[in-house]
Amino acid sequence: MTAAQDVLRRIDDAVARFEQALEAVRQIPSQGQDGVTIDGIEHELIPLIERLKSLREDVAGEGDE
Repeated sequence: MTAAQDVLRRIDDAVARFEQALEAVRQIPSQGQDGVTIDGIEHELIPLIERLKSLREDVAGEGDE
Protein backbone atom coordinates (compact mmCIF):
# COMPACT_ATOMS: atom_id res chain seq x y z
CA MET A 1 0.00 0.00 0.00
CA THR A 2 1.37 3.39 -0.95
CA ALA A 3 1.44 6.33 1.45
CA ALA A 4 -1.34 8.06 -0.54
CA GLN A 5 -3.52 4.95 -0.40
CA ASP A 6 -2.99 4.73 3.36
CA VAL A 7 -3.98 8.38 3.78
CA LEU A 8 -7.09 7.85 1.64
CA ARG A 9 -8.06 4.82 3.71
CA ARG A 10 -7.63 6.78 6.93
CA ILE A 11 -9.66 9.70 5.59
CA ASP A 12 -12.43 7.33 4.46
CA ASP A 13 -12.44 5.81 7.95
CA ALA A 14 -12.64 9.24 9.58
CA VAL A 15 -15.48 10.33 7.28
CA ALA A 16 -17.41 7.16 8.08
CA ARG A 17 -16.94 7.68 11.82
CA PHE A 18 -18.01 11.33 11.66
CA GLU A 19 -21.08 10.36 9.61
CA GLN A 20 -21.92 7.72 12.24
CA ALA A 21 -21.53 10.34 14.97
CA LEU A 22 -23.78 12.72 13.05
CA GLU A 23 -26.47 10.06 12.72
CA ALA A 24 -26.17 9.24 16.43
CA VAL A 25 -26.55 12.93 17.35
CA ARG A 26 -29.62 13.17 15.12
CA GLN A 27 -31.23 10.34 17.10
CA ILE A 28 -31.10 12.34 20.34
CA PRO A 29 -34.43 14.03 21.01
CA SER A 30 -33.96 17.77 20.52
CA GLN A 31 -36.21 19.34 23.13
CA GLY A 32 -35.48 22.38 25.27
CA GLN A 33 -31.91 23.45 25.95
CA ASP A 34 -30.47 20.09 24.86
CA GLY A 35 -31.86 20.70 21.38
CA VAL A 36 -29.76 23.82 21.04
CA THR A 37 -26.65 21.87 22.04
CA ILE A 38 -27.48 19.04 19.64
CA ASP A 39 -28.04 21.50 16.79
CA GLY A 40 -24.66 23.03 17.60
CA ILE A 41 -22.94 19.64 17.48
CA GLU A 42 -24.60 18.84 14.17
CA HIS A 43 -23.59 22.28 12.89
CA GLU A 44 -19.95 21.47 13.75
CA LEU A 45 -19.89 17.90 12.40
CA ILE A 46 -21.20 18.67 8.92
CA PRO A 47 -18.35 21.07 8.00
CA LEU A 48 -15.79 18.60 9.40
CA ILE A 49 -17.16 15.87 7.16
CA GLU A 50 -17.07 18.20 4.16
CA ARG A 51 -13.49 19.26 4.94
CA LEU A 52 -12.38 15.63 5.17
CA LYS A 53 -14.05 14.84 1.84
CA SER A 54 -12.30 17.82 0.27
CA LEU A 55 -8.97 16.68 1.70
CA ARG A 56 -9.61 13.23 0.27
CA GLU A 57 -10.18 14.72 -3.18
CA ASP A 58 -6.93 16.66 -2.88
CA VAL A 59 -4.96 13.57 -1.84
CA ALA A 60 -6.59 11.45 -4.54
CA GLY A 61 -5.72 14.12 -7.12
CA GLU A 62 -2.06 14.08 -6.05
CA GLY A 63 -1.98 10.33 -6.64
CA ASP A 64 -3.10 10.85 -10.24
CA GLU A 65 0.00 12.84 -11.17
